[in-house]
Amino acid sequence: MVRFNTVTTGSGSFDLAAYSSQDIVNMATGAGNGTNVFTAGNGDQLFGSFNVQIIPTGVPGVVDLRGRTTFTGGTGYFDGASGSADFTGSGLFASATAANAAFNYDGSIAVVPEPGAWALMTIGLAALGAIRRLRVRPEAAA
Repeated sequence: MVRFNTVTTGSGSFDLAAYSSQDIVNMATGAGNGTNVFTAGNGDQLFGSFNVQIIPTGVPGVVDLRGRTTFTGGTGYFDGASGSADFTGSGLFASATAANAAFNYDGSIAVVPEPGAWALMTIGLAALGAIRRLRVRPEAAA
């Protein structure tokens, strides 16, 4: 069993500024799991838990990675977020204690609208209802 702590910076579709994870991997089977945190440029964080399979490539120090992250909430914009993403990647061990890796995630995130957005949506729906009621009355009178 090997414990990995990962801290990195990067880029992504939601202004990804940093990524960190804590993993435990059984190197005999390559199976592992852990938690991860994706941090946006504004500091909002998206939390996840994941399973990973590390696959040797036949090239010393190079591995392929495959897994799935389940999003479990977050802070700011990601408060209450849910969803999941499959990921693939590759890693190159530069030494016994350091590696470089690249990942691609493919999935979806559902976020909960902020209270102000709920209020605006409720007002908008009420206005649509009032407009519909105004349109229905003249036809009913005719």
